[in-house]
Amino acid sequence: MIHPTDLTSRIRRIALAAAVLSIVPLLAGCTPPGKGPKAERGYRRGAPVIAALERYRSAHGAYPDSLRELVPAVLPDSALRVPDREQERYPLAYRRTPDGYELGFRYGGPGMNSCTYTPATRKWRCGGYF
Repeated sequence: MIHPTDLTSRIRRIALAAAVLSIVPLLAGCTPPGKGPKAERGYRRGAPVIAALERYRSAHGAYPDSLRELVPAVLPDSALRVPDREQERYPLAYRRTPDGYELGFRYGGPGMNSCTYTPATRKWRCGGYF
């Protein structure tokens, strides 16, 4: 005979497994972080900022402490505007580091995705979570 608490525990495990198995096919069709139109718009948004950061460094010998220092001398203010699209309404993130900087953007759907660029790698690295 199965004890009632054992039966409840088994039912919960089966329900959890069923929930996970029903979500997996939905996620399989999702675009991975860093791929797809939202990510491509983020890369295009970051490109003029990256170029402006390099021009600033060439002129001043170091990267700026904030992106606002680029405006208007090497970057138009419009380049720092937050996008209108609902899942992309996040400002660019910038942080000066001892060996350069990190520039990033975020976007939603599905979950939250973020991509970060560094001049050392000259590549975007992206990840996400649900």
